[in-house]
Amino acid sequence: MCGIVGYVGPQEAATVILHGLQRLEYRGYDSAGIAVVNGGNAIVARRAVGKLQNLTERLQSEPLPGHIGIGHTNRSRCRATSASGTRAGPPTAASPSRTPTPTWG
Repeated sequence: MCGIVGYVGPQEAATVILHGLQRLEYRGYDSAGIAVVNGGNAIVARRAVGKLQNLTERLQSEPLPGHIGIGHTNRSRCRATSASGTRAGPPTAASPSRTPTPTWG
């Protein structure tokens, strides 16, 4: 089962989103990631395989400053999870507005 948490506001988005993802831990997952719009209006993402603690540790060493973001937990049902991602396909996908969105990196 997947879970999604988003945030827009005055606090650091990654911190708020991480707390939201922690509330979803009971649902089970095998990877998690957070993407934040930074001060330069670029989307920057961090992803980790395994428990949410792995993502927490990555964010401590590679912070994501910004006030707009989204987080996701994923449970891969049909293939192994890897650090490069759980889905096959190109590294970016076009949204309806034709703005490229990054893969969890």
